[in-house]
This record gives sequence, C-alpha cells and structure tokens, in this order.
Amino acid sequence: NILIIHFSMHILLIEDNIALAQTVTRYLAGQDIQSTLRTIGTDGYMEAVNNNYDVIILDIELPGMDGIEICRRLRVEGKNTPIIMLTSRGTGEDIVKGLDYGADDYLTKPCDYRELVARIRALGRRNMDQKSTEKIEV
Repeated sequence: NILIIHFSMHILLIEDNIALAQTVTRYLAGQDIQSTLRTIGTDGYMEAVNNNYDVIILDIELPGMDGIEICRRLRVEGKNTPIIMLTSRGTGEDIVKGLDYGADDYLTKPCDYRELVARIRALGRRNMDQKSTEKIEV
C-alpha cells in the first residue's frame, strides 16, 4: 500500500510563453495546485521577493531578467523557496549552471506534467518540514 498525501499548494510560475503557461496552469489547477503567473522576469522576481509560495517554477529565457539571475538573486537575499527550472535549455552545462545558482530541480521542456506535479509536491513537502515553526490560526 502507498500513502499519498495531498495538500493545497500555491506556486509561482515565471514563464513568458503564454500558451504553455496557460496549459501548465490549467493542469496544475486540476491537481489542486494554484498558480500565480508572471511573464516578465523582473515582475516574477518582485513577486517572489514580496510573497510566499510553496514552489517557484522558473524559465531561463525571460524578458527583463533571465531565470538564472532571478534564482541567483533570490538565494543571495536568503529566499529559500524551492525552485524548479522548467526550460528548453537542456545541455549539461545549462543544468549544472541552474543547479549551481540555487535551483532545487531542473526539467526540460516539453515535460510530462505528471512528473512536474510529482516534483512540485516533493519539494513542497520538504518546504513544509522547514516551515514547522509557522503558526496556523483557524
């Protein structure tokens, strides 16, 4: 028997391809994962700095500020939200660079959305463990 724990999550998706972003957002909504979308790198960066998300999904090639720089800046500023790079850049050099600059995971496009959801949930669970001091009021 396998125990699967589901909890509602809210992710930040920073992706400039609107059609892909809408497809990902719809799929995630069907998996009880809310998404906030930003299509410009600088807007996504500010959203990540000013708000708390369970996971950030980040493209590399973005207008305004690229995903590597967003990731690097978030880590320098102490933001420890899990980051999944979701990008068409899939060379070994790209993957190493993304992970070295602070990404927790790296997927290349196109990807299997079921795998993306599984990775989001896995990182979200780890992040929940780190938030154990957070107070919940009902």
